Amino acid sequence: EKNEQKKHQAEIQALQSQINPHFIVNTLNSIRFMAQVAQFEGIRKMAEALVTIVSCSFRSNDSFYTVREELDMLKTYEYLMQIRYSNSFEVDYQVDEDCLDYLLPRLILQPVMENAITHGVAELVDELGQIRISVSKEDDFLCLSVWDNGQGIEKEKILELERNQTQSSNDNRSIGLKNVLARLRLNFGPGVQFLIRSSTDSPDSFTHITFKLPLETLSKQKTKEENHD
Repeated sequence: EKNEQKKHQAEIQALQSQINPHFIVNTLNSIRFMAQVAQFEGIRKMAEALVTIVSCSFRSNDSFYTVREELDMLKTYEYLMQIRYSNSFEVDYQVDEDCLDYLLPRLILQPVMENAITHGVAELVDELGQIRISVSKEDDFLCLSVWDNGQGIEKEKILELERNQTQSSNDNRSIGLKNVLARLRLNFGPGVQFLIRSSTDSPDSFTHITFKLPLETLSKQKTKEENHD
């Protein structure tokens, strides 16, 4: 019961930052329609991609979707970021096919990819940014990881993240990782593991973040969802 209360409180906090979702989605759809009429194909595609992401973020708070859908959403987000950063990075997806049907809370990998872009590869000057998204099984865990060749994270910050200490409100990277980890543990229990490796030593700087989810809890959650449907 306490666990459910924590989940409810976390969702309330998330909702406090939202405004009328229907207004936003409908406005974006209007922009997409106007761009289509004016034959501005690039604007139409961007509006369409943003509608997809915003609609996902406004879905039912208890909704789960598959790893396959999470990756589709991630590629939509990547499309928008490629435009914003003038194709200054590449993304490689390494995904085991037998992992695609596991159910996850919505938007788990997106905040981690956002960090990899805005705090990592976007800072590169003379080198093409590289991001690798991996989903695989390891022993009794489903492993979700994001690697980038960006500027890396200082050792002190890594220690803070590993200890899950309270982060300052203006540290977007920490807030995003903490939010993802909290949601995973609320849904799948304390067996969820968080691993982070990084180096700031140029030219071999990198960051590698991994979440390991116990397969047993994922299977139970999947059965629960199927029974509910």
